Amino acid sequence: MKILVVDDNPNDAELVKHALKPDFPQAEFTIVTQEKDLQPMVDKDEYSLVLMDYFLGWTDGFTIFRNIHDRWPRTPVIMVTETGDEEIAAQAMKVGINDYVLKRHLSLLPAAVKENLRRVEVEQEREEVVKRLTASEERYRIVSELTSDFVFVMTVKESGDLELEWMTAAFTRETGYDIDDLKNEGLEKIVYPKDLSAYQKSVKQLLAGETTSLDFRIVTREEEIRWERSKNRPITDETGRVVKIFGALRDISDEKEAERIIKAKDNAIRRAYVDVFSAVTGGRLVIASIDEIPTLQGKPITETGSVSEFEETSKARKHIENVIKDKWPDYSGFGYFVGITEALANAVKHAGSGQYRLYLRGETLQLVVNDSGPGINFKLLPKAALESGFSTKQSLGLGFSIMLQECDRVYLATEPGNTSLVLEKKIFHSKEPLNEISGIKKAQDL
Repeated sequence: MKILVVDDNPNDAELVKHALKPDFPQAEFTIVTQEKDLQPMVDKDEYSLVLMDYFLGWTDGFTIFRNIHDRWPRTPVIMVTETGDEEIAAQAMKVGINDYVLKRHLSLLPAAVKENLRRVEVEQEREEVVKRLTASEERYRIVSELTSDFVFVMTVKESGDLELEWMTAAFTRETGYDIDDLKNEGLEKIVYPKDLSAYQKSVKQLLAGETTSLDFRIVTREEEIRWERSKNRPITDETGRVVKIFGALRDISDEKEAERIIKAKDNAIRRAYVDVFSAVTGGRLVIASIDEIPTLQGKPITETGSVSEFEETSKARKHIENVIKDKWPDYSGFGYFVGITEALANAVKHAGSGQYRLYLRGETLQLVVNDSGPGINFKLLPKAALESGFSTKQSLGLGFSIMLQECDRVYLATEPGNTSLVLEKKIFHSKEPLNEISGIKKAQDL
């Protein structure tokens, strides 16, 4: 592993090297203390990690970061500086610097390095899995156009029961079962118990004359669990009664395993982001799971509403504003209403529509906005949340930074097909006593 250290103080650079040597004994360190040496070192080699000061004799750390990031976008960059300015730390995270460690706390540097190298490794592994999955899907697509792993025919008796009439020899080789084993019960005998309900529903659809497609698991004679993709077509007689079912099965176990690995990598990335967002935003942005959102909600004070056009967002905001001011006439929350507008507009922009409802938990207002869009790409979320003016179709866009500015706290839960936002704002100058809603599972205090 090659580590580049950029610091105009040679003694400090050596201290940084000394702090990392016990944990990375095989690392090769390149130390740059003068402007004339930096570019040649950058051009000469690629580094696994870059450590740099903020105040340098000839420039600042942000300028160096942009140069390094343009050349090696994957390489993590950690700012190691004497400057304990929170504004500089926040700006460092906004521009994309991976971490920020004070020189007086160099004991924290090895852990920060390990964490950032792990994130790079996770991302690389995830991309490799995606490439393998894409190649696998393309191969499966070509093969499936020509043949299937297993083909079978079932006869439908007058009673409606199914009888396995014929199947290819490959089925026996792969599962250990032959036609006599399954003749009277058909495939149902080897369907994985948790998938049995879905399989039986598919059979009912076939008997009703519908063509079906289903992914389900089977258990082989050797008790190995395999994923199968089944495509089935009913054959009817002259009266319209289903008399036979033609089916083809394809083993998709490798494909499902690749999907599982990708999901696990995504979860690892999500976990790594949770602490970062909480720290950088001062606890105002909390990454939650979809299941956690209902546990955060207090008592509903409006019915559920919906928006599907941008024109509807202003009407929805006005309705919410009227409800709040009717209950608490002295409440002045223009900024919160702006955040509400942005949340509703983002649901329309990125998901086509959204649902919203206002809640009260103790003395805190909560606007919950849900949509069924594609979800938010965690790679883009740092810029969407922290960089003013950033906007992309895969992100929450400019409005998200506005929400963070105007709300006390924003909870975000996102996955494909389901995104939830909770915008919290404390009610000030309330005329009536507001007690904490009982029976509500509280979020972790930040």
